[in-house]
Amino acid sequence: MDRYWFHFDLSAIYPRGWPPVVGVTGQGLDDCLEIVRHRYGPHVPPMTKVVEDPDLAEFQPGTVSGG
Repeated sequence: MDRYWFHFDLSAIYPRGWPPVVGVTGQGLDDCLEIVRHRYGPHVPPMTKVVEDPDLAEFQPGTVSGG
């Protein structure tokens, strides 16, 4: 299993509910992106940063949500 944090550029108009950062665990990058699409919608905002295998010691409740 792979873990990613996806950081999004929400400066354009996107539906309510898109968080600026989403944490996802899945079977590779494509699977994780599919999980994000399933949870938040098919139109993914532009990503500003992708963190592979993030250090969970940096986790702050309320700053990262995931599917």
